[in-house]
Amino acid sequence: MAHAPSVPCPHSRGHIRANALETYMRVVRLLAVALLVSCCAYCQCTLWNQATCSSVYSGSANPSLSTFLADVEASFQAIDAAVASMPQPKIAVTAQILPASGAWLSTSVQTFGPAINGYMDLLKTNAGVTIQDVNMWPAVLSSASQYSPGAGDITIASDCAGGVTIGTGVSAPPGTSQSARCMALSYYDSMFSHAAATGITMRVGFFPSGGTVTACGLSPAPGTFTESQYEHCMIPLIKAAMSRWTTAITAVQVLEEPVAAMASVQVFSVADVGTFIHNSSAAVKAIVPGALVGAAATGISDPYNLDTPYWDDWANGSTTPGSLDFLVIDYFSGQCVQSGNYYYNETLWFATNFLSAAVNIHGKPVRIGQSDHPIWCPAGGVSEQGNAYLGAGDVIWETSGMQTAWQTTIIKWASAAGIQSFAMYCTLPLFNYTSNQSNDNCSTGSYSALAMSQLSPTDAAADYKTLGQWPGASIQGNAHMAGRARLGH
Repeated sequence: MAHAPSVPCPHSRGHIRANALETYMRVVRLLAVALLVSCCAYCQCTLWNQATCSSVYSGSANPSLSTFLADVEASFQAIDAAVASMPQPKIAVTAQILPASGAWLSTSVQTFGPAINGYMDLLKTNAGVTIQDVNMWPAVLSSASQYSPGAGDITIASDCAGGVTIGTGVSAPPGTSQSARCMALSYYDSMFSHAAATGITMRVGFFPSGGTVTACGLSPAPGTFTESQYEHCMIPLIKAAMSRWTTAITAVQVLEEPVAAMASVQVFSVADVGTFIHNSSAAVKAIVPGALVGAAATGISDPYNLDTPYWDDWANGSTTPGSLDFLVIDYFSGQCVQSGNYYYNETLWFATNFLSAAVNIHGKPVRIGQSDHPIWCPAGGVSEQGNAYLGAGDVIWETSGMQTAWQTTIIKWASAAGIQSFAMYCTLPLFNYTSNQSNDNCSTGSYSALAMSQLSPTDAAADYKTLGQWPGASIQGNAHMAGRARLGH
């Protein structure tokens, strides 16, 4: 997530035969020149012209941009070769409804709330996504008429005008602040209603974003509150959501990454996580018996899953994992990875440890809930995508073709490995690119807010749509950067 509307440039794509390679390369050079002449915004720092990169990025990049792109493309090609002869059953391509995410909506209800339904339509129409995910802002449920904390539960007061609670589909009462949780609840009602009217299947997660924990009077830092306190804060909100939207919610992710995402909230022991998952699962199924309950495991760096002890018996055991119907993997590169088969190795690790028949005798599904791009790092390395030089929405992803190459490669390999569905971390590249490379990561900054009013489908959305529609046992037409060139805007 741009300062100006982004409309994808015309482009050529396809496989290049060996006897046409020389002619093709001459065309690429001509197209590169045309790009540099006609796309002034790209002149900041591009694949073909890195002269001004030092003025855009602080520090020293590792390696050069052209080397980085070449290395990751080589990795993609190696993954493609490894899975070429493997069965590739159709995989469900899913996506996050970004403006509905608690991490975004809580920062500006008036900016993101009105964009939710339109974003859902873009995902469905332009990216072919009919199964849509949202990590909800749990605290908004405190304004729901279904919110009913029991004995020992922590109560969050409604922030609707007058302190009232509202029924399903009821607008926030007059006088309610435009930034109130009560207003956000009305937008969520509209979201579920819109999904039902347009044939969109909804899956939700309950990560305590937007000050939910502090609204319960708890301090989000390691060692400051117990599992019991967390449970008595969160489960009444989860129960309110299930009672309000019932079967409109088909799957519920009750916990996210015990040692990664939850590290900024509270890191619980394996036993505590087991208790929370067991009790929250029971609460969900008591209201909507058919809802599937899952949790997210950390897929980051080597050895790929830092919270392995939490899921040791996830499919077969009688403790924590026995309460789970599915497991979500979040793929985030924890180091500066520009060469080697990071995605291949990580997916293989999860396939072996969580999907193999010897481990997963019940055949429970595993899916990729979030995945980030290869990271272009400073010389000293970087641990998070948000600090990378080449952000998720950077125009270089478009001009180099790496966005579409990455999508196709990782989905092909995930399918071959037995992963049920795939969703990327930041879906804005499907509808927006920015030429401002100093503010181009998928964050809650000005880029993400401005993008909501300037969305326009990119080539990545069209490519993503084809990945959810392939008819047979393999994905066709996996053209990579070597076969892509882009004309200027």
